Amino acid sequence: MEEDYILAKWLNDELSDKEMKALQQDPDFKLLEKIKQHSSYLKAPDFDAEKVLKNVLQADKTVKNRKLHNNWIVQIAAIVIIGIAFYFTFSALSKTTFKTKNTIVQHVLPDASEIELNHNSHVEFSRWNWDNDRNVFLTGEAFFKVAKGEKFTVKTELGSVSVLGTQFNVKTKKNFMEVSCYEGKVSVKHQNQEFILTKGMVVQLDNKKTIQTRTALAKPNWDTKAIEFEFQNATIATMLTTLNEKYNVSIVLKQPITSQFFSGKLPADNLDVALQIIASTYHLKVKKHDASNYELVKK
Repeated sequence: MEEDYILAKWLNDELSDKEMKALQQDPDFKLLEKIKQHSSYLKAPDFDAEKVLKNVLQADKTVKNRKLHNNWIVQIAAIVIIGIAFYFTFSALSKTTFKTKNTIVQHVLPDASEIELNHNSHVEFSRWNWDNDRNVFLTGEAFFKVAKGEKFTVKTELGSVSVLGTQFNVKTKKNFMEVSCYEGKVSVKHQNQEFILTKGMVVQLDNKKTIQTRTALAKPNWDTKAIEFEFQNATIATMLTTLNEKYNVSIVLKQPITSQFFSGKLPADNLDVALQIIASTYHLKVKKHDASNYELVKK
């Protein structure tokens, strides 16, 4: 009960220097400070919890037979305040999450910027605290149309993309990220490198190499019903990732190729033909292990 009383006094800024030093030694003091910080933003027109607590603490303490009763009121008031603070702290720290499976879904950020989320993708951001936490966490692929003058950062496992009034696409996969700029300018940060992309520029990143190319497309084509894929200056890694996702297979390239880019079309309804086109272009041969596993090797 004594601890609750000390906590109540601290919430009301009534601790002595000695009491404050003792409380700061508590291992949970940093968490308590965070709770108090968020509870200070509370505005309740019909119920002022801090005012109630103050009135309780200032109640007549000279009547000894009411001392126990008053302590119980202090304890209850402190619990109410802490409970409300926890609620708002949770709201501030919680994230808004959007996920897709076999659909393409559009969402609007708090600043009116638009996100178009591709299949099997996931974004997360803080709607409640957007002005102070302008970060969007992305897994998968998304096209962003940023409201003019607005700025935020898209974070992925491999790097981050900072934007200001632009249109761009971010595609992530395990150990791979591709950023395409369709309008304006974006800054892409990967490890100790930074790439500034303008309209038509593309950067592809993984843990071993970085490739900058260009795109002639006005917007990424995610139509899964399309009968062909069109590529502009694409790497073989990009094409294989597209085929793996489309056909739900595993195509492994034993010896990575980075010096030759592909511009052209691959069928979206015939995996064998698509693989033969890639193999012919890069002087490879296809090894089919089973219906879901393929390998491209040097001839």
